[in-house]
Amino acid sequence: LGDTLTEIAGEKSAIFRRAKPAISAAQAPEAAIVIEQTANETQAPLTWVTAPLLGYPLGIIGAHQAHNAALALEALHAAGYQLNYDTVQQGLAKARHPGRFEIEEQTDGQKIIFDIAHNPHAVRSLVASLESLFPEQKPTLIFGAAESKEIAPMLSDLAAAVSDIHFCPINSPRSTPTNELLNALPTAKQSLAQEHPDLQTALAHCEQSPLILITGSAFLVGEAKAHLTAQAHHSSDQ
Repeated sequence: LGDTLTEIAGEKSAIFRRAKPAISAAQAPEAAIVIEQTANETQAPLTWVTAPLLGYPLGIIGAHQAHNAALALEALHAAGYQLNYDTVQQGLAKARHPGRFEIEEQTDGQKIIFDIAHNPHAVRSLVASLESLFPEQKPTLIFGAAESKEIAPMLSDLAAAVSDIHFCPINSPRSTPTNELLNALPTAKQSLAQEHPDLQTALAHCEQSPLILITGSAFLVGEAKAHLTAQAHHSSDQ
């Protein structure tokens, strides 16, 4: 959608339509300006939702999800849905978003966290959730990413929160070479990292890790989930 918040905000706000409600969570100043301008140009009534939704159990992990929940409810109300407390409570508690701090426990007790974070903002939210839920445990990181100018800040935040790092390519022609990922790491953290030719090899090197974090790309998370599902089915058939 773009390389800057301004460009991304322009693409996303392009869906605004005249006299139709436009709703946004709080944004960085450069994004908010674009959203306001687009709303004015299209004469779309704009509502800012700046407070998180409190007092409801959320099925999706992460403190930031309370803001997403507030935005979702505001959109439902704007669309004319009549919602009662029980409906909202059950819906939010059962909400799922595959690949958003999704935790799967393997048969041997190993836990794997899947997160499709692929920019610095999403990685900061990921690290905050990680430190909140696993304050005494640093995971092993498996990381792959598409070509991006923002890989270095992503890895800087992640490197401080993990015990060791395994780089692998993603299933995309835009995959960043593993040597470039290694060079993007802070120098002091490069000794923690290994390069692998593919995801399967990276996973094999992490078999003894009690907690694994797989992130950096939706391609990588999707490939990992498919591989582990196929592996589980194969084991159950034997």
